Amino acid sequence: MAAPLPEAILGSSSGRGAAERKGPTVLTTAALLAATLLGAAATAPLPVAADISVDLAVTSTTYLLPGANFELSITNQGPEPLTSATVVVRFGADGGPTFPTPCAFDSAADTLTCPFGALPVGGTAKISFTAYFAIGGPPMHFTNTATRTASTPLDPDSANDSDSVRCDYIGSGGFPPPAVRTLYC
Repeated sequence: MAAPLPEAILGSSSGRGAAERKGPTVLTTAALLAATLLGAAATAPLPVAADISVDLAVTSTTYLLPGANFELSITNQGPEPLTSATVVVRFGADGGPTFPTPCAFDSAADTLTCPFGALPVGGTAKISFTAYFAIGGPPMHFTNTATRTASTPLDPDSANDSDSVRCDYIGSGGFPPPAVRTLYC
C-alpha cells in the first residue's frame, strides 16, 4: 500500500483544504508522477557501489633493451568496500615479457590483464612490473593505457577508470644497441 501523499501535492475538486474536503481527491498528472517517483525512491534500496580510480606510472629502464618499469595502482573512492577489480594495460608498442607480475600477458593483443582483490574505502593497491618492447629503427612515440574493465560492486563513475602515459623511443642506433637509454617515459 502506498504511503499517504503530502498535502502539498493533493488537490480537490472543490479547491478546499484537506480538513474541508468532502469530495474525491483530484491529482494532477505532475502530482501522480511525483508520487510514483517518490514512492519508488523511498522503497527501492540504494545500489552498492565502489568508485575505483586508476593510476599508471611509467619510468624508463636503463637496460640495453627498450623497457620501462610500470606501477599500476587503484584507489577505492567508496562509498562501499571493493570486492574485486580487473584492470587491463594496453601497450602502445609491441609489448614483451613482463616481470614479475600476477597479471596475464596476451602477446597477440599487447595487453596485460591484472586482477585486484578486496580493498577498503580509501585504500590503494599496487602492482609493479617491468615490460620490454620489441621496437627498433627510427624514433617514435606511443601511449600505454590502463583501464578498469570490471569490478564488484559496480563503479558509478567511469571518468577516473583509465590513465595513460606517453613514451618516446629515440631510435636504436644500430646493432648491437648502444649502452644508453633509448626509451623515455
